[in-house]
Amino acid sequence: MDEGDRLAAARNPAAAAQAYREAAVRYGQAERQAQIKREDRGQADTARARMVAAKRRARPNAVDFAAALAHERRGNSMYGRRAFKEAATSFQFAAELFAKTPPDARADIRALLNDYVRAVETKDLDLLRRVRPGLTADELRRVRAADEITRSHKVHLTVYGITVAGDEARALGRREDLRVLNTGQNLRTETRFAFTLKRGPRGWVIHGVQESADRPAETRAPGGRTPPRSGPVARGGAERP
Repeated sequence: MDEGDRLAAARNPAAAAQAYREAAVRYGQAERQAQIKREDRGQADTARARMVAAKRRARPNAVDFAAALAHERRGNSMYGRRAFKEAATSFQFAAELFAKTPPDARADIRALLNDYVRAVETKDLDLLRRVRPGLTADELRRVRAADEITRSHKVHLTVYGITVAGDEARALGRREDLRVLNTGQNLRTETRFAFTLKRGPRGWVIHGVQESADRPAETRAPGGRTPPRSGPVARGGAERP
């Protein structure tokens, strides 16, 4: 029996009514607190999800990574104690620190080189201009002229190493091309390459290309050698961060 029921049974209706009103106020306050707690928990869950996504992209050897882990641990501890507001704050701090640690640029550079290979093989000049925005009008004319006499073009890059220094990078490796001309003739070349790359607002682009042939190009009549493999850039040798 609560206080209101006790007073009602004691034939004290005024006091009973007051007790019921106070109980209703307490119940309403408890409901509001529970709602606030649910909202705080939802915000903590959202903050933790963002933190986890940022952590996946971060590099463990980055300067701020250890500090981000400390905020993550504190957030998990607060969450376990149902201090959801404090947990959300810690998760947000951790996410910001994880986001400050740049992702491994070499993966982005390899993706760029794959796009470069695709642009050459498919004769996609728009894509080629995106990955090599510094191409001059004369260079683009030469590319178009070569494409016009080429039936198919297969490219295989073997990357020996990618060196990254801030927003600049250098990729070294070997390149194998096989072009089948409209006449049916096969033209095969093998070269060593050095790509210089720069990172801008939209990501990495090829800034310059240096190539040197190990031997003269080979030409074969129709029905000659099978073209080299094409597709994703191959790895080769050790890489330096």
